[in-house]
Amino acid sequence: MGIGRGIAERFAAEGAFVIGADRQATVLDAPADRWRAVNCDVSREADLARLAGEAGDLDILVNCAGVTTKVPIDKMVYELSRDGIRVNAVAPGLVNTPILQRHPPEWFAERSARVPMGRMGSVDEIARAVTFLASDFSSYITGQAAAYALT
Repeated sequence: MGIGRGIAERFAAEGAFVIGADRQATVLDAPADRWRAVNCDVSREADLARLAGEAGDLDILVNCAGVTTKVPIDKMVYELSRDGIRVNAVAPGLVNTPILQRHPPEWFAERSARVPMGRMGSVDEIARAVTFLASDFSSYITGQAAAYALT
């Protein structure tokens, strides 16, 4: 499972209603009343506008598309924090996802040796970090870029 799906399933497990937007929207491993899949390509403004209209009011937004924003995080923090909106980023580092499975075992060994923990992260580890940052337990954390297992 990829990071985006893992995050979506973690939020659903925590009781959130999840709109999973992806170019190939798929069913989540969650009760049907906890999620909705929507086809969306976040690189297309028309898709984003349609998604915003369908989603309505949001409590939490997670962009897991690997897209770099053109607006620096500190600028977003100062613009949005006055409205009670926290802005944080997660740089997951090397995470064991299906997209990496095409590499040979020696590739994994070499890359994992560069990581301080000596291993790749799991999708669930990243999903738990993201749900923490979105929770009330992190209510005073904003403007941070959490880097996991720097390589």
